[in-house]
Amino acid sequence: MSDAEQGSNLIINGTGSSGGGTFDEVKINGQGRVDGDVQCQSFYTNGRSKLVGDLRTEYCRVNGSSTIEGNVLADKLDVNGSFKLVGSFQGREIKCDGQTKIEGPLSAEKIKTRGDLTVDANLDTEEFDCKGSFKVAGLLNAGKLEITLHGASEAREIGGESIRVKRSGVTNTIGKLVKGLFGINEYLTADVIEGDHVILEGTRARIVRGNHVTIGPECEIGLVEYKTELHRDRNSTINEERRI
Repeated sequence: MSDAEQGSNLIINGTGSSGGGTFDEVKINGQGRVDGDVQCQSFYTNGRSKLVGDLRTEYCRVNGSSTIEGNVLADKLDVNGSFKLVGSFQGREIKCDGQTKIEGPLSAEKIKTRGDLTVDANLDTEEFDCKGSFKVAGLLNAGKLEITLHGASEAREIGGESIRVKRSGVTNTIGKLVKGLFGINEYLTADVIEGDHVILEGTRARIVRGNHVTIGPECEIGLVEYKTELHRDRNSTINEERRI
């Protein structure tokens, strides 16, 4: 079916295309393309979609595969599937289940990811809750970071008030076998990690700085600088410790 505008809504069912504009709702069910900036209350795509332009919306939900070639300003983004943004994102909340790639800077109050998140610039948030893997090319800055590693993750620098990194804890025979067969490693790699309270597992970093620092199991740290206290696991490596 071709696209149809119903009142102030843009609806694409089947296969269709449309120009941009201002709408109450945008719904794409099937395969759709929109050329031009879009402003709407809600943007819903189920299937495969592409928007060439900026998106400004209260709520964006992606089911399936979606690409936006522009910048997104949204109160909430909810991804179930694959989402690629060739631009920047600014909003209040992001929830990602699946694979999300953002080529520009990402700024949101709360980020919750249960899959694979890639940001090719800086990521700034108040709360970063990750159970999966991520790659941040620049600075990952958050007030609170809770990271459970399910695969390799990396960031150039990580900063926050509270930083906690732990491995998935899969210890059963089948889980270990699957990781071995597919070459899955649960490590976080960063050049610098800095926070007030820092608790790390499975982390490889050149420098770790903090007030209260705990280096848990399976870490490889070049230098730890701490103010108040340092706890270290005997199964981790720290080349140098320095109280400041």
